[in-house]
Amino acid sequence: MSKIFIHSINHINNISKVITFGIVIFYTLQTFSLNYYEILFIDERILIDDIYNVWLLDDVFNRFGNISNENLKNLMILVTEVSYGGDLRYGRLWSNFFTLIVGPFTILGDSAVITFTRIINSLLFFFGNYLLAKALLNKDRIWIGLLIIYSLPAVEYLHRVPKPDSFLLIFVALGIMKFKIKKYYLSIFYFSIATFIKINTVLILAIISIYVFFI
Repeated sequence: MSKIFIHSINHINNISKVITFGIVIFYTLQTFSLNYYEILFIDERILIDDIYNVWLLDDVFNRFGNISNENLKNLMILVTEVSYGGDLRYGRLWSNFFTLIVGPFTILGDSAVITFTRIINSLLFFFGNYLLAKALLNKDRIWIGLLIIYSLPAVEYLHRVPKPDSFLLIFVALGIMKFKIKKYYLSIFYFSIATFIKINTVLILAIISIYVFFI
């Protein structure tokens, strides 16, 4: 009976793997549709604007209008935007990652920037979920777990629209992995980065920190 059960689980896991990849490919293809700046939802526009502010050296608030030296002015704009520019509700780590990777595509126009940003976000979201399933489940159940995750509400939205949650998942998963093998300081480090990306992760960080330092 045990061998039959194990064989069934492996079979279901393999089927789940195929279906999950099919879903990811579907979402990836969808990144090429409705990729016009004028119709972007506000959450997506925030990230696209952050990318443009750095790569087009756009002094949005005219902070350096009194600097006549163009090179110095551009340098100040670059440093300011990378450090604390743009929308800061999710910090700068998330937006700077996309700015570095997607920025060169600004020369190809809005559609290229938007599409490539969505593709990166979609892949990050998949990778984060994969790491989370790997951290929490046995090897023969990872793809079953992933398929279950992809059946949850809001997954489609997070896959389609670049949100810091996709980046957040990776660091949460890495934190769990390190905690399981008792590398507690690395675990706290990863959860701290996750908190920097999105403040609601601070609860997990607090629980892990209390366990490590006081229990």
